[in-house]
Amino acid sequence: MEKFSGYLIEEEDHDWLSQREDPEIMLRAARAAYPSFNPYVEPYVPVENQKSMSSCVGQSLAVMFQIAMVQQYGLQAKFSRMCSYIMSQKASQISGDRGATLSGAQKAAEQGICLERYWPYPSRYSSSIPSTAQGEMVFKLKGSRQIRDADLVEDLLMSGCPCHVGLSWNSTCENSVCNSYRSGGGGHAVSLCHVDEKTGHFVLQNSWGTSFGDMGRVLWTKNFISEVMKKDRYSTFFAYDAAGFEAPQEKLQEI
Repeated sequence: MEKFSGYLIEEEDHDWLSQREDPEIMLRAARAAYPSFNPYVEPYVPVENQKSMSSCVGQSLAVMFQIAMVQQYGLQAKFSRMCSYIMSQKASQISGDRGATLSGAQKAAEQGICLERYWPYPSRYSSSIPSTAQGEMVFKLKGSRQIRDADLVEDLLMSGCPCHVGLSWNSTCENSVCNSYRSGGGGHAVSLCHVDEKTGHFVLQNSWGTSFGDMGRVLWTKNFISEVMKKDRYSTFFAYDAAGFEAPQEKLQEI
């Protein structure tokens, strides 16, 4: 399988990310909002394939929105991967199909994205916003500042906050159970969605289709995440505040 990534690790705006919400505050809000949350229940987010585009940041951002929609409103909705990608690029003034940053994704999430039906994923890259998406980018999420502790990643996932991850990707990230990380590789962005009930490991969802891993997913251990944080100076982990998900009532009624 030919692999395309697209996380621009050297262009990440860490200064901007450092000013985002404290993830500990986000954790407390999630625990208050979801006191009975079950972290072992899969949020039923379909695995997608970015194909020949460098859209992994947009792909994984759409997953963050889809999880938040399930947890906040109990609704299944498919968010636009291309809207997430292009608006992330525009937020960081990136042009061409060469990827995006996670800070750009956070900015796009705060400004708003739309559902897939209004901006479908195309067969080839185009940065033009379709007329159908005008006025529809109204769903909003707030992200946290960078997380530097694997225990906090675990606490956030256990409390209902999905985590967005950008890192230097290599073969150690692709095992069925990833426990030891070797640094190096191109930038790639992925989603940490929930916790595997049998093992207690974290379920990572990729955007390379169902031929990757176990139907598009692999398991990362807490030790693996700790090693990524220590060994990869480019790695970026942060959470999205599902409890603070913003969606206009009239748009929810359309779903």
